[in-house]
Amino acid sequence: MNEKKFLEIDGSLGEGGGAILRLSAAFSVLYNIPIRIKNIRANRPKPGLRMQHLLGLKLIADLTGSILSKCQVGSTELSFSPNNNLKKREIDIHIPTAASIGLLLQPIQIACLGFKDDTEIAISINGGATFGKWAPSINYLEQITFPIFKKSGLSIEINTQKHGFYPKGGAKVYCSI
Repeated sequence: MNEKKFLEIDGSLGEGGGAILRLSAAFSVLYNIPIRIKNIRANRPKPGLRMQHLLGLKLIADLTGSILSKCQVGSTELSFSPNNNLKKREIDIHIPTAASIGLLLQPIQIACLGFKDDTEIAISINGGATFGKWAPSINYLEQITFPIFKKSGLSIEINTQKHGFYPKGGAKVYCSI
């Protein structure tokens, strides 16, 4: 069996936040390149994965059938072996914290640019925050981010049934990609 070599990524580079992690996972699926990330969020007061990072990785792995190494909130290393074909069309996510829904959706939005099938993906989110510090709000996504994706042929719609805020979360959101 011809295994692809993992691309090693240092998660402490630059601002050392979750953006490296989210973008690496998205581009891993988009370009079908396995990745290994070390020093995840090493420059943060609370290093390692936070809930939105973990759930975002699990979301993209579940939808595509990619293999995510064992990890949890606080993990500082992980590996991700992508599959760039959709395996699921619908998924329900429960977020037990005020994790950012905008950040949770970021990796799958980018990965969807490479899917050849134009079938709709339905993501039902129960919990999390629609507004929060240092994260794009649902309004920002709708007004800024989604129109940019639309220019690339990707239609994304959000139906917010209930907003969620820090510290409790509690949003109810449906996303169609």
